[in-house]
Amino acid sequence: MPDLKEYALADGRSPFGQWFARVDTAAARRVTLALAKIEVGYNGNIKSVGHSVQEYRIQGYGGLRLYFAHDGDDIVILLGGGNKHRQSADIKSAQTNWLDYLTTKDTGK
Repeated sequence: MPDLKEYALADGRSPFGQWFARVDTAAARRVTLALAKIEVGYNGNIKSVGHSVQEYRIQGYGGLRLYFAHDGDDIVILLGGGNKHRQSADIKSAQTNWLDYLTTKDTGK
C-alpha cells in the first residue's frame, strides 16, 4: 500500500492541506474516502492530466478533484485539490508543484 504524503512549498505550506482545510464537512468526508481509495490502489475516476499528474474526480459533490502523482511504487504525493470551476488553473498548479517536488527531491533542497 502506498504512503500518502503532502507536497510542501519551500515555506512549508501544503497546497493540498490548505485546500482541504477550506472544504465543508460533507466534502471532507468524500475527500477522505477518495484518499483511502487512492491508498489501496483504486484506479476508477482517475485520469492523467499531464506531466505525470493524476486527477481523481469525486462524483456527486460539486465536481471535487484531487491532484497527485506517484513517486515510485510506495509514495503518492498529494499536490492539491479543487473543483470543476477552477479545473484548468488547479491542473497547472498541480503540475508546477510536481515539477518543483521533483527538482527539490533530486537536489535535496
